[in-house]
Amino acid sequence: MNAHGALLTSEPPRHSDGVPDPRQLPSKRLHIATTPRPRAHIDLAIKQAGRSLCRYRVGAVLAKGGRVLARSSNRYRNHPGIDFRHATFHAEEMLLRRTRIPHGATVYVARVNNAGGPMLARPCSRCQRALADGGASRVLYTTSTGPRLMRLN
Repeated sequence: MNAHGALLTSEPPRHSDGVPDPRQLPSKRLHIATTPRPRAHIDLAIKQAGRSLCRYRVGAVLAKGGRVLARSSNRYRNHPGIDFRHATFHAEEMLLRRTRIPHGATVYVARVNNAGGPMLARPCSRCQRALADGGASRVLYTTSTGPRLMRLN
């Protein structure tokens, strides 16, 4: 028992009908953020790509030591009819705008088709340079046959 007389258990508090109180359940985001498996980070990048409203839907996740530090999808910068060359912020650019990349971090990049299946998401040369300059040591990106690893120098 604690100082208030409540019993200390690892079980979340339950309603009288036996259902766990949703306000007391651990956050699913916390569970994802501490998962050390690269597959979970790729899956999170695929989810981020699914949220994109752009024609080519790309998502990116920044992780180090099994922790997710930032995540983003590509976004429209301005109307494509006005500025076709720079119509979107790449997902990698959005990560760089959101947080500083710690040295040795890994970036996971995913692209999905209309059905939600993974496609080739190799970062462009501009994003590769920006990620390397920012401190990322490697990039895992999706292909139609599975993830690929790219080391940044």
